[in-house]
Amino acid sequence: MMRSVDGVTWTRQDGYLLPDAGQAPTDGAKGQHPDVIVAGKRAYLIYFVHQGGEDEARANPDWHRRSVLQIVELKEKNGVITVDRNAPVHVRLKR
Repeated sequence: MMRSVDGVTWTRQDGYLLPDAGQAPTDGAKGQHPDVIVAGKRAYLIYFVHQGGEDEARANPDWHRRSVLQIVELKEKNGVITVDRNAPVHVRLKR
């Protein structure tokens, strides 16, 4: 993962933000295909989780075709970007 203070000079940050499963039933695999959304002073990561290990997968052969969108808020501390997949995220949607 890369980070930048000014959008011009970039620095590699060790590790990945979504390598492990979350605790929610639909967040049981690594996060994939992330993208960032900035809203005011907050930034969010939207990512896909492919389904396949849930109880429903054993009963439905097409279950593995499902992907679920998840959202997590990005946090920064001392120049390191992190996420907590299990923290609730509150997003206000405008009409």
